[in-house]
Amino acid sequence: MKPDYYPDYNQKRRTVVKAGIITAVIITLVIITAVIIPAILHAGKVKVEVVYAPHYAEVELNGKKVKNPSTRYLEPGEYEVRVWAPEFEEFSTKVQVDENTKYIYGSLNPATAKGEELMNGDLQQQFLEIEGIAGQVLAEEGEKINAEYPILQKLPYKNSLYTLGYLINSGERDYTLTVKVLIPSIYDSAVEKLKTFAEETNKPLAEYRIDLFISENFSDPFKDVWQDNNEKNPELFLKKGYSTIPNLIIRPGQEKDGHYYTILSVNATEYTVGTTYRVVLKANGDSWKLVGAPAPIATIYNTPDVPLDILNSLNEMNPPTPTITPGAYGI
Repeated sequence: MKPDYYPDYNQKRRTVVKAGIITAVIITLVIITAVIIPAILHAGKVKVEVVYAPHYAEVELNGKKVKNPSTRYLEPGEYEVRVWAPEFEEFSTKVQVDENTKYIYGSLNPATAKGEELMNGDLQQQFLEIEGIAGQVLAEEGEKINAEYPILQKLPYKNSLYTLGYLINSGERDYTLTVKVLIPSIYDSAVEKLKTFAEETNKPLAEYRIDLFISENFSDPFKDVWQDNNEKNPELFLKKGYSTIPNLIIRPGQEKDGHYYTILSVNATEYTVGTTYRVVLKANGDSWKLVGAPAPIATIYNTPDVPLDILNSLNEMNPPTPTITPGAYGI
């Protein structure tokens, strides 16, 4: 006869078996929760790191706010991206997410002196992080990017008057060149430097996206002032269309393949001093129509459906003289 304190072997074995089963169930549930369920939820989606500098910037994808920075699992396709932050310029773009997309990222441009101070001071590391990501992307896509955007080899460039840089539209594998100036009258100098870089890298500026920024409050002199008219003479067409702009200088232009192109200058106004703008007209019956708004640089993006050789010739035109010069059409 066994003593009362002698353990029952079968009972002990059943307890061990139960404990093993419970442990196995727990491990299985952990695996399902940690691996299988996420795999099912993320099936067909792309893992993308969303990060913009500064990190306190608000980020929206297709109108829905997402944490910045954060890891997202996104369905392949096009996304509307909007990023904004106090003291910085708001940025919007469209990105295409596919199986090769690793990042949706970028840096905001300062809109104020405080923003400039933050970018170069307390938040500098966040902006350097973006430069690091950009470097990684450049390394991975180096040959393709060097072929499509050779001017990036010269950027960023900065002096006391202006900064030449770029924004990365990561989802589109696309880059936007940026020109930031302290005052509008510096535009021409900044643009000429950018043109020099383009010439050195053998790709014309007309093939790049270009955004221009002014650090102080600025009103585009050509915005919402156009007056429709039916003048046959292209210079008169421009003169009447922009008749409300004081001190407008119109340089005699060139006519080619149903287009007329020339440069304008707004001189000694409240906001601009001698800034050169390039403009293209397209034949419209017996008159003309504007092809895009006047811009310091004409590109295939802001002056659509214009032959590239015309855009290149337009960008090569020199700024006008300080007086309105009589043109070939008898003004």
